[in-house]
Amino acid sequence: MEGAHSLVIAVNRRHLSLSSAACALLWCASSAAQEGTRVDLHSGPVISSGRVIGLGGAFLAVAEGADSQLINPAAYTMRPPHTVDDWFDWDFALSWFDIGARDGIDLDQSGRAAFEDAQLLQVGFNLKFGRHGFGLIVAQESYTISRTIDGVDQQLVYGQVVPSFGYAYAWDTFTLGVSLVGSNAEISRARDQDPFAELTGAGFLLGGVYHVPESPWRFGATLRTQSVGKNFRGDTEAVNTLVPGAIVLPWSVSIGAARMWGARTFNPLNSYGDGQPATLGRGRYLMATADLVLTGPTADAVTAQAFLDADSQSQDIPASLSVHAGAEAEVIADRLRVRTGTYYEPDRLAPLEGRWHITGGADLGFEWGWKWRLGAVFDAADAYLNLGVGLGLWR
Repeated sequence: MEGAHSLVIAVNRRHLSLSSAACALLWCASSAAQEGTRVDLHSGPVISSGRVIGLGGAFLAVAEGADSQLINPAAYTMRPPHTVDDWFDWDFALSWFDIGARDGIDLDQSGRAAFEDAQLLQVGFNLKFGRHGFGLIVAQESYTISRTIDGVDQQLVYGQVVPSFGYAYAWDTFTLGVSLVGSNAEISRARDQDPFAELTGAGFLLGGVYHVPESPWRFGATLRTQSVGKNFRGDTEAVNTLVPGAIVLPWSVSIGAARMWGARTFNPLNSYGDGQPATLGRGRYLMATADLVLTGPTADAVTAQAFLDADSQSQDIPASLSVHAGAEAEVIADRLRVRTGTYYEPDRLAPLEGRWHITGGADLGFEWGWKWRLGAVFDAADAYLNLGVGLGLWR
């Protein structure tokens, strides 16, 4: 069905750390390991699809599309308006980022050197059967950084594969989802060499959306518990200098709200193919959305960027609060959508000394066999710039 499925292919110029999209998931302890540096994996900049970035990361309450399953697992069964009368539906999303180093970019506000290159691939897919939704999303990441080891300059390659499988169920006014997440991280001295160390973990992410039929409002929330991953395989001599003793993803609690004005129905009463068909409004609209994210502290740790820069001076990292807000409008019906947003990225070492981001983007719809959209996105802040383009199906 037209617009039910999304494909996003983006080329970006920005930097990633170990705390990128893959690290927005859950890690848990796997086994005992050598004592070493604890690394805080909190991610500051928004790293996601073009629509999410353009809205300043404020997407908890919207939760539509396979690309948002990493943000709120309720998305496994949340439906766009034109599919609410279908018993069966499916969706997919593909995002690819090729990132190169650039002077002046500071990922975590530390003033440290940037990575040389990084690549990120995300593939998401879901199947919806009536009120039930099942989905899978896999994030694969690799990046290169130079380190001086025993007086010799070497390149290190860090890679991660994070599969996440989830389920969600939709009532008339509430949708609840949960994800089971597995993670595997490897470190090697070249892309074509076997890894000398590996870390693994698994955990859960819980999320929900409250959506009263015919109401212009939606509300969303997620809960993530603190999780710890430890090295369980590796070169003993390399562990203390190149592999963290533990990686810590702090707990977080997120809440969000979204409101829509205009001709489009935001929350139709879904029939799921077994009831009175919904009365849908389609056309131009304006949507505003906002999220609040509280991230917990990490004791006796360093940031990911500091660890990769050979700084093992650990400290207690305090809790931090981030604010996200965005707006999206369809200014030409079925042809042009524009969006803008902003968010506050706290400095994990000094939360009151963070930076504000300005984001934006647009989608242009055109027909060529199917109804396509051509999109562009930007995210700008002090010592940070992310530019991207995308191609997908209009929905």
